[in-house]
Amino acid sequence: MQSILPDVSGCTLVGMVHLGPLPGSPRWQGDLRRILDAAMLDAERLLTAGFDALIVENMGDLPYLKGAVPPETVAAMTLATERVVRLGRPVGVQVLAGANREALGVAVAAGAAFIRAEAFAYAHVADEGWLDASAGPLLRARAALGADVKVWADIKMPGPAGRRPEDYASGAPG
Repeated sequence: MQSILPDVSGCTLVGMVHLGPLPGSPRWQGDLRRILDAAMLDAERLLTAGFDALIVENMGDLPYLKGAVPPETVAAMTLATERVVRLGRPVGVQVLAGANREALGVAVAAGAAFIRAEAFAYAHVADEGWLDASAGPLLRARAALGADVKVWADIKMPGPAGRRPEDYASGAPG
């Protein structure tokens, strides 16, 4: 089996760089430099602690949008991700919630190695509502871009969030 992170062998420790509220978010405070500096500090601390790879994520953008984010969020995510990529370790991108196409664009522009795709091979109910599977459009976009960006994806959302209404009726395990 080929590793998704060829420069890392054995057990892999992946750290999350959680960005503060970005442009386009209700809690955005107007200071992108502060967000970028905090992201770099988090990334450097994670790498110093021995993490093998990092994922940059827009955790501060609550409440999340469903399946897409505005261009200003994509631009800010790209700036933050590109800075973290410069640290020389494998970096991924996740754009919440389920904004997988945008994550691919950020990864391509910033030089990230992978994305984490929510609702890739399955549809599920999330806090934002019903998220459709995105494998078809996402893989077509990746091919059209000629991008060598790996996709990390859940096969089935764990726990109750991954259950469909008929699962409850059938008594299927969560």
